[in-house]
Amino acid sequence: MINSKKSTSISYSEVGLLSKLTRDYLDGKPNVAELYNLESNSDSIPQLIQERQFSTSKREVLVEVLQEQYGELKSKKVFKNIESLLLENTYTVTTGHQLNLFTGPLYFIYKIVSAIKTAEELSQKYPENNFIPVYWMATEDHDFEEINHTYINGNKIQWNSDQTGMVGEFSLDGIEDAVSQFCSELGNSIASQGLRKTIEKAYLGASNLAEATRVLVHYLFQSYGLVIIDGNHPTLKNLFIPVIAKELFERASFKSVSETISSFEDSHKAQVNPREINLFYVIPGIRERIILENDRYVVNNTDLSFSKTEIQKEFNLHPERFSPNVILRPVYQECVLPNLVYIGGGAEVAYWLELKSTFDFFQIPYPLVQIRDSFLMLSAKDSKKMTSLNLSVLDLFKKKDSLVKDLVDERNPLSPELLKSKSAILSEIKSLQKSLVNYDRNLEKSVGAAQAGLEKVLERLETKVSGAVKRKQEDDWIKLDSLFESVYPGGVYQERRINFFEFYAQYGSEFLDQVFENTRPFCRAVSYTHLTLPTIYSV
Repeated sequence: MINSKKSTSISYSEVGLLSKLTRDYLDGKPNVAELYNLESNSDSIPQLIQERQFSTSKREVLVEVLQEQYGELKSKKVFKNIESLLLENTYTVTTGHQLNLFTGPLYFIYKIVSAIKTAEELSQKYPENNFIPVYWMATEDHDFEEINHTYINGNKIQWNSDQTGMVGEFSLDGIEDAVSQFCSELGNSIASQGLRKTIEKAYLGASNLAEATRVLVHYLFQSYGLVIIDGNHPTLKNLFIPVIAKELFERASFKSVSETISSFEDSHKAQVNPREINLFYVIPGIRERIILENDRYVVNNTDLSFSKTEIQKEFNLHPERFSPNVILRPVYQECVLPNLVYIGGGAEVAYWLELKSTFDFFQIPYPLVQIRDSFLMLSAKDSKKMTSLNLSVLDLFKKKDSLVKDLVDERNPLSPELLKSKSAILSEIKSLQKSLVNYDRNLEKSVGAAQAGLEKVLERLETKVSGAVKRKQEDDWIKLDSLFESVYPGGVYQERRINFFEFYAQYGSEFLDQVFENTRPFCRAVSYTHLTLPTIYSV
């Protein structure tokens, strides 16, 4: 049983998890006001709806593709949401993510929950409209090494494959060992039994990675009405043709994003940098950049190239062969969805802020960009360790070495005496230095060297005393090491490493419900909700 106890909040600026650009955006700083249209809060929705025109024909295309992609997957709530997209008063709240193996790190789930909770809140506030949560699968990504592994119970589970091209189209040949290893980590709880069957069905029964991911995410979120879309579809790519043409022939996004980045000067760092053409050319097994060389459009690392006339014919006949990179993927997404809000992590928010002028160029409405919720999961044992060490939640976001030094100084019974003695000694040396220099200026260097040597002696003494304090309180440092391993397993912040099913297998859907309950849309602070088994600190 998981029982909520209390909630507290800490601002993002205190925990240092975000870039300055993202923090300035969340804080509403005037120096980033030109990077977005409307404040990212629910009060902006009515104005955004007025600006968001999405034609009936586009809605019909979208619904047709979704119904095709879902195939035999069943869910009344999901299908109702899909059908409602035909209505002119239905809009989407979207998040996107790679096809990480077995959902990958925890924050993949947090993004989806944030989208669902935001859609629910907007539906309650504006009941005359429908708001549908959408997960955009990044099926066109080709960075397989980023997604082919996950960590559960401290163990790395990895799927090795020599396939190339878009990962969504990867066959699942050779994935059996990874599935077996992962399922063996789920334990024998009631929740893990049903979960094991679903994972095996998804990854051993699907034809490719995109289908497997859809089956697994649908299993988790069908009761919430989450709609899952794969942008790698010829019919959807037809809607993208005008953007493809302008990108190839006018290099639109390169110019607009470069101008935005140049406006940052020294105040912010660019999250992503544009290429002159931000499109890939894709055919089975290949996803390579398109480069303009000597008036020909060359497909990098291949013998393929096109004249302007040839490539125009190519994208009109086969738009599915043109894949947006990180700069144009948001533009493509907004082309095919009646979207109002995009939910992303800190880095995503930062690169979306580089894109407003690109959206303006293509005359596509720029959505509200909202940061996802973030959580820190701690066991009851870890919470007791925090109490025994007299640590606050904020302490867990300090660098470990700095925290250890603070704790040693705090617990060092000799610290006040050492500090007083050190201060007195150095004061006497300075007084002596003044007297000696007044007597003979040639003694200044000698006194300075003696002072420097004495300071080093005192520093070594302080280090030895600190070491003695550490030895006398060895159990506490073991607790601290254990606590930091929970927060930063393998040196990586927890939500970016541990697999969601490590917790779900123990607590079942109740755990997901608690994450959902503690998700707070449009919140611009780190909120910590203390729970038992486990303790959840929500960011």
